[in-house]
Amino acid sequence: MLPEPSQNFIATRHTLKGAGVWSIPALKNAGFGPGQKIVKAVTGDWQLSGIWSANSPSAYTVGYGFQNGFGNQNLTGSPDFGGRVKLTGDPGSGCASGDPYRQFNTSAFAPPQQGSVGMESGVDYMRGCWQQQFDLALQRDFRLFGEGRRLSFRLDAFNVFNQSHITGRNTGMTVVSQTDPTIVNLPFDASGNLVPGRSRPNSSGFGMATAYQNPRTIQAWLRFTF
Repeated sequence: MLPEPSQNFIATRHTLKGAGVWSIPALKNAGFGPGQKIVKAVTGDWQLSGIWSANSPSAYTVGYGFQNGFGNQNLTGSPDFGGRVKLTGDPGSGCASGDPYRQFNTSAFAPPQQGSVGMESGVDYMRGCWQQQFDLALQRDFRLFGEGRRLSFRLDAFNVFNQSHITGRNTGMTVVSQTDPTIVNLPFDASGNLVPGRSRPNSSGFGMATAYQNPRTIQAWLRFTF
């Protein structure tokens, strides 16, 4: 049995942030006379800023259910208290970033037995994947004729590198019955082929990725101040 986490347990161990701002220098020596002034006016006063965000893996636990409707009352004697899955092997780290269909070892779990007191295993014994994201912004203020008149332009790119870290998994195991621990909601059939109805994130099988970080999003705006 795995130990219970302490009261000071933190599901996500680290959250990191980094930010930077760069005032892009204007192009110089781009010709002579009016042309040089135009190039300098167009390329000057731009500002590039960015934020890097990262999180260490968050912890999670596997749950269970019975296809025949066997519930807490049958397991523990109380509808308010349930058992926990039994660990029969090594479930893995909980993150398999290269295989969205096998985020952990699904064969390492078995349902609780009748008379359970909810101590078959601990909680939060697996962790997800490291996540990071870069957000960039490009902006400039154009000074117009007249005092206090200004045109501002800004372009934002969230998750600019379009990273797709896995953020959720199907952790709900469904077995036939207490005496038949066959898992019936795996994304694969008995021959190892993907089951169409359980192979997509919105209808995923047990152990499969269900959610990813938001894809790249770009927005731009203009603002006139007077």
